[in-house]
Formats: sequence, structure tokens, C-alpha cells
Amino acid sequence: MNPLARAPLFVCIALSCAAIAGAGFCWIPGGTPACTAPGYQLQSKLVSDGAGGAFIVWADLRPSGADLDIYAQRLDARGNPLWTPDGIPVCAASRRQYNAIIGADGFGGAIVAWMDQRLGGADIFAQRISGAGEMLWGTDGSIVNVLPDFQIDPQPVMVPDEVGGAIFTWVDEVLDSDGEMFPKRKTDIYAQRLAGNGGYMMWHPCGLPLCLARGFQTDPVIMTDGAGGAIVGWIDDRRLAFTDIYAQRVTPEGNRLWLDNGAPICQTYTDQRGLSAVSDGSGGAIFIWYDHSQGTYDIYASRVNGDAEPLWAVNGIPVAVLPGQQMFPVICSDGAGGCIAAWTDDRNGSLDIYAQRVDGHGNLRWPASGIPICIFGFDQTNVNIVSDGEGGAIVSWIDPADDYPSICAQRVNAAGAVLWRTGGVVVCGSISGKYSLGIASDGGSGGAIVAFIDDRAIETDVYAQRVHGNGTIVATCLQGFDAVLDGSAVRVTWTLAEAGEDAAFRVMRAGAEDEPADAPLEGAVERAGFSFSFVDRTVEPGHTYRYRVDVSEGGSSSTLFETEPVAVPAAALALHQNHPNPFNPSTTIGFSLSAAGRVTLDVYDVSGARVRALAAGAYAAGAHSISWDGRNDRGESAPSGIYFCRLRAGKETLSRTMVLMR
Repeated sequence: MNPLARAPLFVCIALSCAAIAGAGFCWIPGGTPACTAPGYQLQSKLVSDGAGGAFIVWADLRPSGADLDIYAQRLDARGNPLWTPDGIPVCAASRRQYNAIIGADGFGGAIVAWMDQRLGGADIFAQRISGAGEMLWGTDGSIVNVLPDFQIDPQPVMVPDEVGGAIFTWVDEVLDSDGEMFPKRKTDIYAQRLAGNGGYMMWHPCGLPLCLARGFQTDPVIMTDGAGGAIVGWIDDRRLAFTDIYAQRVTPEGNRLWLDNGAPICQTYTDQRGLSAVSDGSGGAIFIWYDHSQGTYDIYASRVNGDAEPLWAVNGIPVAVLPGQQMFPVICSDGAGGCIAAWTDDRNGSLDIYAQRVDGHGNLRWPASGIPICIFGFDQTNVNIVSDGEGGAIVSWIDPADDYPSICAQRVNAAGAVLWRTGGVVVCGSISGKYSLGIASDGGSGGAIVAFIDDRAIETDVYAQRVHGNGTIVATCLQGFDAVLDGSAVRVTWTLAEAGEDAAFRVMRAGAEDEPADAPLEGAVERAGFSFSFVDRTVEPGHTYRYRVDVSEGGSSSTLFETEPVAVPAAALALHQNHPNPFNPSTTIGFSLSAAGRVTLDVYDVSGARVRALAAGAYAAGAHSISWDGRNDRGESAPSGIYFCRLRAGKETLSRTMVLMR
């Protein structure tokens, strides 16, 4: 891969941060920290929050804890951490919690599940979190089953049940006598549903058995059936000689709809490995895997309907049967009953990434050799895929071609056209190691958010970055901004991660909600390192303003940020001292109104006789000024002496003393 180049400031901020209330914080080049707490953060996972941001979960070994706990954070579409800095504790129970997964609950929150050793074995617990970061299933979560054996799969898998809860599946290790004198260990597939309104178990407390066949059942995958239930697939060695793929559909009530111990998906005479799956959007499922049936590892896929009937060829169709080894497929929906798959491929001598689209009828829609996603540098690893919401997909991976590994991504559309730069965009190329990469949709722009573990601070931390649908990293050099009242003025401040000496800024203001902020203001921008400020002293009491700051560098200009409205409080009724005072021959009298209304302003002498009526009528709220030329109502010059200026507005009266010296 190409090394990460230092982009000019205007490139870094080519996409403006949308306005946010008060202070602002945006995606940072190289990754926005989700957690940089002392200690080690590990095993990050994420899911879209449905609003352009993401929920992120990880295992956390903080110095204050004795073992791994589970923490989570929510970042909004602009990179703002919405919960407690460095995350909120999802589970801080005794002993070790690890291998967390996360999914959206369908109601603006998330459901987290993890492996947990608090009871001595390896059990599964789960927690539901509201969008505001509230724990909805009690302190430290709800247990998913009470089976005394070990739930041994590296991590549970789950899918939301469409009413705030979730369906979980896992591998459970049990003893199998199988008629023999000395029982041996075996593994089975179980499932459980937790209720959204309390996290209690809705099926058997020990879990619902999906497969109790002989041998080992492993590597479960799960997807919604679109009716509140789920379809679960797994790798199965009940034939002992080879592993096959089986699946089971379960209703929301816990009824198994397919054959006992599962319906066969693929039973060819070679091992099937690396199972992945996605819902077909019509009550069925698409499974993808790699096997050795042609002498090398190749990619195959199968689609079944809601009754387990194969819609493509029995035992699957070839997706990539090519020279070299095609392995470790990942899959996402194409939004039209088919799928897009990506995999690692060594046809060129190193591990590259290729992709293929299969439509709902089982036809390959792209060239038979697949679309090259990345064929540069050394081995590309940790491949992830997510739908772009427009019939295409975004693929991410870790690329070790540089001195330090980079996180890269590429977008391909439904027609198989690669949309971003050749070899992919560098999402993060910091001088550090990167691990545990995950990807989620950004919820509407055709882009994605990636989360990863990074050791740039020696101890590992959690970072995230957003890439826009056009391939631009939504990481501005803007690290924060604010717009606040400063006495009778408004102060706008911002901080950048970097800025050249030739960077110039223009501050613009709008005075109405539907008015664009494109009226430039006079005044200087003050700079202190990478911190900048501008003071608007031309605001008027009782008005509301929005500010936009543009930056230009190297001949190009772009918007840096725009604030939410800043309200300047209305001024109280005030009559200001005339100026000059004493005066000859004229003076100016200033006054401010908190609200529009009828006003009279008169001049009186020391005997109380009115000398001059200066104002009588309706005035708008705000500041006003009127001059007195030292003459009375008849136009004659008033003599030297002391006079009183009296302002009446509504029921209030204010006065000031003035001195006229001839």
C-alpha cells in the first residue's frame, strides 16, 4: 500500500462537520479515541447506531480492576463521544469477562454479550444499553443460560428479535457416552432468547438445543428470519470423516422448524470451513464457506428459503474456483436477495482481497475471476465487509505493506466498479500496531465507521474513524470548536490538529434560523499555536446568531465548521449617560430597550419644566441614540445649567443629569 501522506489542511477538512450545539468535536486524523484509559483495551467490536454513529464495545484491563471487564462507548456521526469519557462499564463483575459482541436493539440502543467466568466456568451474559448509556438488564447483565457445562465457542453470536431483545447461539461442551464405556467430550449447538423488557430467559433455562448430533458442532452463525425468529448455521462433523454445514430455523417462541439436529446445507466429501452467512431478506439465508473439493481451497455459497429448501444448487454454487487458495470469506447483503462476498486470495503469490456479487438467483454478476479489491503489497488480513446501503459494499482490512500496518478500505458498487482509489483509501496509517478491526455502516452516506485496537501509546487503546461514501476520510484537522458569550460579545474558538502558516480563516454570521451563515465579519482571527479565536463585538441584545468558519490554504477553500445558534440575552431597559457631558452645543443620549414599545424621551430643567421633547413613538428592542442640540421646543438656545433627561418606556422611568455650558 502507499504510505500515508501528510495531506494539506484543506484536504483534511474537505468535508465540513455539521453543526452541533455549543462545543464541538470531530473525527481526528489517525483515529478518534473511543478509550485511552490506562491499562489495556482489547477485542473491540462495533455496530451502527442507526443515526450515523456507532456503538463500540471492548474488553478492558484497567489498573483499578483485577481482571478483564466489558466497557462500551457511543460515537455520533461527527465523532463526539456521547457517553462517559473512556466508556461506560457494561460489566465489572468478579473474575474475567472477554470476547464481547454487540448488536443494535432496533430501538436506538444496543445489546452486548460476552463470555464470563464469574460463576467458575465459561458462561454467556448479556446487557441491553439504551442510546443514552443506561443499563437496562440490571447490574453486570443477565445470564443467557444456566447449563453447568462450558460454553466454549470463542464468542457467542446473536441477532436482535425485533422487539428489543435478542436471540443468542453458542457451542456447548458436554459428555457423550454414545454407547461406549468411557464417555468423551463433544460439542452441541444451543440457543436462547432474552426479553427486551428485562433480559429474562424466554426459552428453557439451559438453552434450546438446536443440534445434539454426535461429533462436534462448531462455529455457529446467526441471522434474522424477518419474523422475530432466527436461522442458525454451523460446521458439523457428525459424519466423522468430513465436516459439513447444517442449519436450523427457530421461531420467537422457541420452536424448531427444520429437521431434528438441523437441515443439511452442504454435504460434499471434503471439509467445509470458514462459514459466514447473511439473511436473504425473504425469510431465508445465504451461507458462504470455503472447501477443498477441487484440490485447492475455493469459495462456495448456498441460499435456502424459510423452509430450508435450496434455491441454488444442492450443496452450493461455486463463487470463486480459481488458481491458488481462496479462503476466509465474509459476506453482506446486496439489498436485492443476493450477496456480496469478499475473501483472501493468494493467486498472485501473496494474500490479496477479491470480491464477487451473487444475485438472488445464484448468478455471478461480476467477472468470474472476481473484482480485485486490493492486490498491492504484502498479505492483507483481517478482512471485513459491510453493505453501503446502495447495493454495493465497503471492504476493510489491515495492510502490513508499510513499516507499520495501515487500516484500509475500498468501496465497490452493485455493478462491480471500484469507487475509491486503487488499492483502497488509508483509513489510519499511524506509526503503531493495529488489531481487532471491525466495520459498520455510517447509516446513510454510503460510508462506514471502523473501530480498531491501537498500541501507539504502548498500552493498547480503542480508536475509530469514519470514511465517507466518496472515499474521503471524515477526519478533519478540527479537534474542537465552541461559540460562547463573552460579555456583550460572542467568542468563537477552534483547535486544529495541524495548520500551515498560510492557513487563512473567514468567519461568517447568520442572524436568522433559515438564513445561511455567509455574511463575512470584519476582525482579526487570533492564533496561539493550533488554537484560534474570533470575537464578534457587533452582536445586538436579544438576537440569535450562527457562525460558520471557512479555511483556505494552498489556493483552496472549504468549510471548517458551523455552530448551532448562540442567543445574546435581551438588554434590560437602560438610559446611558449623555456624551459628551458637560457639553456645548450638542450631546448624544443613548438608551436600550428590552422589548419593542412606545417611548418618550424629554429634557427638563431644575424647576421641573419640560424644555425639549426629543422622542415620542414606537421603538424596536435594542440600542438607540438621539442627539440634543441644546435648544428648547421653540428652537431657542437653552441657557447654561443643569438639565435632566427622562426616559419613559411602559411603566418604567429612568433619568440622567446633564450639564450645558455656554
